[in-house]
Amino acid sequence: MTTVLDVELDLYPTVSFPLTGAQSVILALFRQRGNFTDSELNDHYAANWEFQGWPQMRYETPRRRRSDLTNLGLIVADEGEKRRNRFNGLEQVWKVSHE
Repeated sequence: MTTVLDVELDLYPTVSFPLTGAQSVILALFRQRGNFTDSELNDHYAANWEFQGWPQMRYETPRRRRSDLTNLGLIVADEGEKRRNRFNGLEQVWKVSHE
């Protein structure tokens, strides 16, 4: 089910987007931290969801919600930025779009 939520965070105006609750949480994480690779995002969410009171998700779901936000133009690739994951592969770094 999709709902329209008002997303309001420090330093950002309130903007209405057709976001699910999970998408809103992931967008808030990017706005608070700045950037993540997909592995970092999945690991951060898995380590903190219960303590923070976020909805429980399967391990890969935060990455999927990041992909949704990318398709909406809210998250973009941080050009030229890649970081190594735990398997020593390079991963794209993602950040909030400022457009």
